[in-house]
Amino acid sequence: MGRDKKSTVAFLEGNGEFNQYEVLDFTNALKGDFNVKRISTQSLESKNPEIDILIVAGPKQPFSEKDKFIIDQFIMQGGKVVWLIDPVQVSLDSLSSGFQTFAFPRDLNLGDQLFKYGVRLNYELLQDVDCAQLLVNTAPAGSQSQWNLFPWYYSPLLIPVDNHPLSRNLNRIYTEFVSSVDTVSGNQNLAKSIILTTSPYARRVKSPSSVSLENIKNPPARELFNQSFIPVGVLVEGEFTSVFENRMIENLGISGVDFQVKSKPTKMVIIGDAGLISNNVNYSKQPPQIQELGYDRVSKQTFGNKEFLLNTIYYLNDEAGIMQLRSRTVQLRLLDKVKLREEKSFWQWLNIFAPLVIVLLFGLGYNFIRRYRYSR
Repeated sequence: MGRDKKSTVAFLEGNGEFNQYEVLDFTNALKGDFNVKRISTQSLESKNPEIDILIVAGPKQPFSEKDKFIIDQFIMQGGKVVWLIDPVQVSLDSLSSGFQTFAFPRDLNLGDQLFKYGVRLNYELLQDVDCAQLLVNTAPAGSQSQWNLFPWYYSPLLIPVDNHPLSRNLNRIYTEFVSSVDTVSGNQNLAKSIILTTSPYARRVKSPSSVSLENIKNPPARELFNQSFIPVGVLVEGEFTSVFENRMIENLGISGVDFQVKSKPTKMVIIGDAGLISNNVNYSKQPPQIQELGYDRVSKQTFGNKEFLLNTIYYLNDEAGIMQLRSRTVQLRLLDKVKLREEKSFWQWLNIFAPLVIVLLFGLGYNFIRRYRYSR
C-alpha cells in the first residue's frame, strides 16, 4: 500500500555534525521524494515535526546521556537512523601544511549505544591498495613544480556488497580516512547484513598513529595488504533493545513514564566514515558553491556515493518490501585494477611477443611439413 504523504528525513545537529552546505548535494537529491529538515535532539524529543528517518552525519562532540536517550527512544518507537561516524580524528589542515599529522580516537560517547544495537566501530584507519590518487609536487625546493600521481592508501574506493538489494549494482564509493565496523552477537531478534567493504587488498592501522604524505613516496610493503573485504557499512534490522534498559534514568532528569525497552520492528545503517555523505564546499563565494557528492577532483570522476546513500534511505523507508524485488543481479566482470597495475609490464610484453612467437612457430611448422611432403 502506497504512502499518502511524503516521509520526513531529518539531519541531526547540535554535536558538530556537517552543516547544511556540506550535505547540500545529498539534501537536494532527497527533496524530490522526501521532506528534509534539520533538527536538534530537543525537537526530536517533542516529535515536532514527525520524523521517519534520522541522519547522524559526522558528529565531532560527545553526546550527552539525555541526547542518547532521546535518540534511543526515537528508535524504540520505530524510527530509522543512518549513523555516519568517524571514530578516528585526522586533521587535514595539519596534513596539508606540514605533510604529517596524527590520527587519534574520537570519543563521541556512542560506543555503548551502538554496541547494544549490535555494532562496534573500531578505532583504526583502513588502508587499501585499490584507492584514489593524489597529485604531489615531486620537484626539489626552489625549482619548477612537477606534479605526479601517487596512490593515496588512506582513500579506499569501497565496494557495495552485491548480495543485498540495498547495495546491489552500484558503483564504488569514494572515501577518505575510513574505519572498520564489526557486528556483535547478543540480540537474537536482530539481523545484520554487511553492505559496504574494502577491496581484497586492505590492511588495518590502529590509532593513535601518524599520517604522513611521505608514505606516498615510501609506501608500506605490498605484503602487508593481505586482509580482504573489511566491513565498513552494516545494516541492522529487527527489534532493538534500549541501551537504557535496567538503568536509573531518573538520575538523568528523565521521566520514565513513557520509557520503552523494546522497539517496534525497525532498521538502521552504521557506516564507519562520515565523509561519505559530505560534498566539497567553496566558501569564498556567496552563496557558497558546492561540488557534486562523490566527485574526485584528481581523476575527474564521480563515484557512487549519492546513489548508495539514496538507496539506503529508500530501503529504510520501504515498509512494503518493494526493494526486495530487486533480485536480478548483473555480474560485471571488472578487471582487477591492482593486478593490472602490478602486472602491467608482463601483460604488455606478452601481448607483443606471444603473437610473434605463434606466427614464427606456424611458419616453421608449415615449411617443415611442405618440405617433407614434396621431398618424397
